[in-house]
Amino acid sequence: MPFGLQSNSFSSGHGTEANGHISTAMGMATVAGGDVSTSMGVGTYAASYGEVAIGMYNEAPAAASTHGIASADAVLRVGTGSSAKARRDSLRVMKSGAVVVLAADGTTFDVATELAKISAGAAPSTPKADRVAALEAEVAQLKEIVAKLVQLAGVTDNGAGRSSEVELSNA
Repeated sequence: MPFGLQSNSFSSGHGTEANGHISTAMGMATVAGGDVSTSMGVGTYAASYGEVAIGMYNEAPAAASTHGIASADAVLRVGTGSSAKARRDSLRVMKSGAVVVLAADGTTFDVATELAKISAGAAPSTPKADRVAALEAEVAQLKEIVAKLVQLAGVTDNGAGRSSEVELSNA
C-alpha cells in the first residue's frame, strides 16, 4: 500500500502525489497538496486545506492556505479540462459559500446571484441569452448605420418596398 510524502497520507494509481498531511490522491497524475485534501481522477490538483478535486484537469490556482481554512480557497472543484495546458472547472464551491458554475463558453454563473434574481421575480441570466441580447443590440446598431448611409446616398423607396440600387464611392 503506497503512502504519501507526509504523515498519514495515501496515494494510489500512476504518478499520484499525496503531499499534504492526511491527504489522499488517486488516479493518474493527481496531486493532493493541501493538508486533509483529496484529489481523484486524471490530472486533478487539490491545493488548499480540506479541498476535494475530482474529474479531469481542474483549474489549479495557488492556495491561500494549505494548512487552514481560507474563504478565498475552494472546498470542491469538478474539473472538465482536456489536458494539463487546458485546465477548466465546471463547478466550484468556495469556502466562503459561493457556488460557481462555469458555462462551456467560459462564462461564470454564480448560483447565489441567480437565486436572488429568481427570488426577486426577475428572470435568471444565461450565457446564451446574454449573447443573443448582445447580438440583437449590434444588429440594431448596424440597421441604424445602414439607414444613415442610405439617407446620405439619397436612395428612396421604389414603391415595391425595396430601395433602388445605389453605387457608393469613396469620393
